[in-house]
Amino acid sequence: MASRREVEAGPDARPADVVIVDDDEDTRDTLASVLESSGYHVRTATSGRHALDTLAGMPVLPRLVLLDLLMPGMSGDDVIREMKRTPRLAGVPVVLFSGASDLGQRSATLAAAGWVRKPGNLEELLDLVERFVA
Repeated sequence: MASRREVEAGPDARPADVVIVDDDEDTRDTLASVLESSGYHVRTATSGRHALDTLAGMPVLPRLVLLDLLMPGMSGDDVIREMKRTPRLAGVPVVLFSGASDLGQRSATLAAAGWVRKPGNLEELLDLVERFVA
């Protein structure tokens, strides 16, 4: 059963500030709860393909994508590359949130807007989200 964040929003719903992409349900739900309690409107995606489909179906793009790199199937690297090849998605900032050991280097190589190591400092994450969404 889909969580309330994964159900397609109605036409009058507020556009998402942040889309969280993570295959780990606990991480995804915890991040969504933290961001929502801070006043952000959040959508989630369970995989790279789900993220691209979600973004393609959004009439108003989010201000930020918070993206895990290490996911089965389509990795976060693949997602960000596909976003950069898609004119409508190319300008959406992506912050990497991952436990990858080379996260800083991958962030630079992928031209991500930023990165936070997982498990991360929630204050650091909130500060980074605020920079893009405020």
